[in-house]
Amino acid sequence: MNTIFLSVMIYLFIFSQGNELVKYAGSLKGIMKGNDISSKINLNDIKNKKNLYALGAAENLEGEIQIFNGEPFNSEVVNRKLVIKNDFQKGTALLVYANVKDWNEYKIDEVITDLNLLQQKIELICKTENINSEKPFPFLIKGSAENLSWHVVSSNSQKVLQTHEEHKSSGLSGELKNEAVEIIGFYSNKHQGIITHHSTVAGHIDELKLKKNFKLYFSNIHNKK
Repeated sequence: MNTIFLSVMIYLFIFSQGNELVKYAGSLKGIMKGNDISSKINLNDIKNKKNLYALGAAENLEGEIQIFNGEPFNSEVVNRKLVIKNDFQKGTALLVYANVKDWNEYKIDEVITDLNLLQQKIELICKTENINSEKPFPFLIKGSAENLSWHVVSSNSQKVLQTHEEHKSSGLSGELKNEAVEIIGFYSNKHQGIITHHSTVAGHIDELKLKKNFKLYFSNIHNKK
C-alpha cells in the first residue's frame, strides 16, 4: 500500500494573531464572503523554506495551497481535471505556515470516526501536556485512513462562493479508502475545517475516518500555558 501524503488545517475564522511558531496572511472571513480573494502573499516571498509546512487557498480561489516539509503541492482544476504543481510560483488569498524541525510522538490506539473525535483527541493531549490550544500550532498524523472524502475549490468569476457547499460543488471531489496516510495540519480550538493534499490529490477534507494505532505528532515548540 502506497503512503498518501495529506495536510489538514482546522479553522473557522482566520487566526486573530500569529505567534513565534505559526504565521498567517489573509482572511478566511473575506474569502467566505467572496469579496477578498486577491493575493496576500506569494510563496516565493517566504524567506525560510527549510522544514516549512503551509496550508491555504490560492488567489482568486483557483485551487489549494499546501507545502509539506518544504515541498509544495499546489492544486488547481483545469478542464475538470486535477493538476498538481510542485513549485513556489503561486499567490495566496489565505496562508497559514510554520517551520518545524522536530516533533513529539503520541500513539493513538483507538479508531477516530470523524473530525470531531480527532479534535477531541487533540484537545485531550493539549490538556495532558499543558498546551494552550487557543493559539494555533502544527501537528502530524501517520496511519491508515479507512475513509477520506475531499474536494478542490475552483472559483467561477460569475458567481461569488459563500457557503461550504458552494465551495465544494465549484470544483472536483473524490474519496480515498483504506490508504496509508501522512497528514500535516494546524489546530486551534477556536477554528475548525480541513484541507488535504498528496502527490496526486490535493483538496479540502469533508470526512475522515482513521483506523486505530495511528501516530499523532505535535511540534516540540508548544504554546505552553
